[in-house]
Amino acid sequence: MWLLLLPVLCCAPSFAPAKTVEFRGSPRSFRIDPGTLAVEAVAANGTTLHLVDAVDGLGSPAELATAEASARWRLPRRGLTVEAGLVEGQLTIRVTADTPGTLTWPVIRPAPQVRAFILPRGEGSYVPVDNEGWASDMEGYESSVTEEFSMPCFGLDLGDATATFIIPIPFNTDIAYHAHAGRFAFSLRHEFTRLDAARQYGIVIRFGGPSPIEPALVYREWMKNHRQLVTLAEKFKTAPRAERLAGALHAYLWGSYLRPEDIRDWPGLCKLLAREGPRDKAGPAGRIWKLFGKEARGAVQEALGANGPYDYLRETITREFDHIIQSPSLPDGSAAGLQLHERCAANAKWLTANFPDHFTPPGTWGDGISLKFLKALTAIGVDRAVLVLNDLHPGDRRPEVAIEADRLGYLYGPYDCYDSVHAPGAKDSWETAQFDQALYEQGGIVRADGTLKKGFEGKGRFLNAQVARPYVEQRVKAIMAVTPDSAWFMDGDAFGEWLDDYSPKHPSTAAQNLAARLDRMRWISTTYGIPVGSEGGSALASGVICFAHGMLTPAIGWDDKDLHNEKSKYWLGTYWPPDEPTVFFKQVPLKPKYYRKIYDPRYRLPLYEAALHDSVVATHQWGSGSLKFKDILTTVALTEQLYNVPPLYHLNLAELDRQKGRIAAGYRFFSPLHRRLAYQPLTGFRVLTDDRLVQETTFGDGTVITANFRDRKTTVGGLELPAESVTSRREGETMTYRPGRDTVTIFTP
Repeated sequence: MWLLLLPVLCCAPSFAPAKTVEFRGSPRSFRIDPGTLAVEAVAANGTTLHLVDAVDGLGSPAELATAEASARWRLPRRGLTVEAGLVEGQLTIRVTADTPGTLTWPVIRPAPQVRAFILPRGEGSYVPVDNEGWASDMEGYESSVTEEFSMPCFGLDLGDATATFIIPIPFNTDIAYHAHAGRFAFSLRHEFTRLDAARQYGIVIRFGGPSPIEPALVYREWMKNHRQLVTLAEKFKTAPRAERLAGALHAYLWGSYLRPEDIRDWPGLCKLLAREGPRDKAGPAGRIWKLFGKEARGAVQEALGANGPYDYLRETITREFDHIIQSPSLPDGSAAGLQLHERCAANAKWLTANFPDHFTPPGTWGDGISLKFLKALTAIGVDRAVLVLNDLHPGDRRPEVAIEADRLGYLYGPYDCYDSVHAPGAKDSWETAQFDQALYEQGGIVRADGTLKKGFEGKGRFLNAQVARPYVEQRVKAIMAVTPDSAWFMDGDAFGEWLDDYSPKHPSTAAQNLAARLDRMRWISTTYGIPVGSEGGSALASGVICFAHGMLTPAIGWDDKDLHNEKSKYWLGTYWPPDEPTVFFKQVPLKPKYYRKIYDPRYRLPLYEAALHDSVVATHQWGSGSLKFKDILTTVALTEQLYNVPPLYHLNLAELDRQKGRIAAGYRFFSPLHRRLAYQPLTGFRVLTDDRLVQETTFGDGTVITANFRDRKTTVGGLELPAESVTSRREGETMTYRPGRDTVTIFTP
């Protein structure tokens, strides 16, 4: 990680008493206080810029050795060795610890010249240092750097320039936000652990141009220099189907094997079941009645009343049929021993043979995971899509859907996860966390204090990625043998929660945890030639993943009571009903506290896209999809188009029908652009009006996209922009799109 960072001290360095270490450079020189690690830059005209605050308690420096562009010294009280150097205007400071411990540094309290922080929080945040709202929102908030930042860097907006800080080794480093003298500030705290023999940490500082995306461009160059930047075009060589990501919308698919609409005679079926079921136990109706639970039987009886089989009753009965179809119990146990898709097909055939007047043909059954859905999607003009299933095994029931999706040119695959391991058969578990007793007992991550790290939502145990590897291969091979998926989604692998494991059976560092996750995703991609996506999308995982869910918008409000209280107007919903969970499908207003931090275009920057647009296709986290928050639908859509990133939907047949106008119009604007721009870097970003509500992005092939977030028509630089619209321009062709309307206007002189 420190390759090409530090110059080597000359053979006969000078040793001097502790003093300010100064490196003369052009156009800026740097000064470091060796006793406090304070850093300042000095411009050619003598103007001083304070960059890093002093840290108290480090003790007096000793053994200071200096050369023309490098220095080395000790901080004996803390057992630290510090090395610093200046190479081509880039200042590097590296700290090595003799023993485990912590160091709070750098502390960033902005100097008067600093206008704003440029922070890669998800996609990117522009935070004016004197904004009281931001200071209030973030006061006291702490997080690990790898979870908080999409790339290990941050920047300072100086007006006529920017300063970029890179953190080459970001593991075991936390960020804490606070206010200082009425201004936004923060500090980093690094832990030198007993698992990490090298125990190194530090920062790199580089000045650049005034663009607010300059820090991301600097980090992109850093990745290039360290051979960490892998473009989509390069990834296609080992994952050819990844080429389908260009121009594709993203969606999670929902729905059962059988829908209420797949039963064509509801009154007749309910009457038959209620009449024949209890008295003819050997007949078809009797066999069904025996398998029906108490709630389903009650629904059948109620459906015979004056109100008939209304929606709730139909859904209850259909859900029971859906469960039976997947079980080995129908018709006479002969389906036992068959694979799931074979069992479903056999049971469906039995049902339609014995109830020919009540069910439609099985080939027409299904919802979001069905041939019928694929046909409906193509009918609105969508010919490229990333279709992720809502769980691990829904696709196993219908392998023919995966085959047809692949034939149509879509990417289609399961939602997989190896973050947590639960006890086999545990209540309130989920299928991705179910393995075996041995892994549950032996695979959990152990904290430094010897306790087991609990899994997601406090359930089970957090799983060591190295120990899980054989289970990954076993699971993926089994699914692919039945359902030839064309993509794979790995929840959490690129999120940034990479932990040390102090287990005596499988000790590993956070860096090794990440390496194991990257290796398993790489194995899937290269073995099957398919793209792998993940939650989050950290730049540290960008060399392997092809798409990321959670970068444009993260998960919101895990610990916010208002978002989980059904009496609140901000209630997100629940995971019920299973074919259309309200937490994903129900539209709600956005709680105002999240607008500034996440959605307000005045405080957003396309930093992730500036670094990785041509490497990773990024969009929203599944809990914060394009249509979730009803009062900011237009803002979300404009941001997607401005950054040239795909929308993310939750779809079944009903939702596709409800939203088809909006989906199709957005696709007509986005898809042609992204088919070209997916292979281009995002090279420029400008704010065109004082209120920061008209913005422009530029891409490597010269394409310019301009978004007007204002609610009124605006003319900028001779370009007339309709209210709440986005316009793209390249080589004489202009396209304009207004979200919420079903038309896209294309001008070609």
